[in-house]
Amino acid sequence: MKVALCISGRWNEHCDSKWVDRSKQLLPFDEIFTGTWEGQDVVVDYYFPEPKNEYHPVFDTKPYPDDASTLRREVFPRLIEKDMQQRADDLWIDPASSQLKHAYASANWHKQILIHNEMMKSIPEEYDMIIRTRFDVIVSDQIDWKEVIEDSYKRMIPKGYNCMNYYGNHDFNRVKHTDSETLYYINDAMIVHPRDCWDTDLVDSLYKNKQLKSAEEGWYQILSEPFGFYHESYHGGCYLSERWEYVRDVDASLHN
Repeated sequence: MKVALCISGRWNEHCDSKWVDRSKQLLPFDEIFTGTWEGQDVVVDYYFPEPKNEYHPVFDTKPYPDDASTLRREVFPRLIEKDMQQRADDLWIDPASSQLKHAYASANWHKQILIHNEMMKSIPEEYDMIIRTRFDVIVSDQIDWKEVIEDSYKRMIPKGYNCMNYYGNHDFNRVKHTDSETLYYINDAMIVHPRDCWDTDLVDSLYKNKQLKSAEEGWYQILSEPFGFYHESYHGGCYLSERWEYVRDVDASLHN
């Protein structure tokens, strides 16, 4: 087993080199590779041209038969329609409100999968185990990540981690399986997967045909669905820095 730590995505106000350093300190890997879109003011290994949005990965794709998938397709368009009407009537509301912010951001949620796909095309083939994460992810120091990665490798199973506030606040320093309604869903702040579970041609084809889904659904679509619904998704283990207040056992000193 040879492990590549792949950190990719857009560098925004929630990203910090200290989160990257923490990942490098706590995660077992043989080599690190970083990537972002062209025009980003950050030094990385790879720069890729950012794809244009030819379709909406939430609104224009068919939902999976679970509550989370359906809810996004019902709620997000209504939020945006209401916001646009309020803007027209000079009754503008704060776009930083969590749900509305996510509704607008969801137009780009498939790009995290697209940039990982470009990373997979770029890194040397000798790396047969992948840790995929982001520049704004904070990793727990209480999880045996070596054991996690070895188990993923031996069983050829993708594993996803995040603290999600959608289903109630979760612990950072311990993990538990996500609920049954998130079967078609891989938590995606950090994902570990064998390289053989990733098909770059499948990603390109789905995107070309406007069928690549967004975020957690999209990761499931690529990493689990082709292999017979085979994955493990967990609450806990890591979280996005902007959501630290939703984490029950967070070390607040990290954010001061």
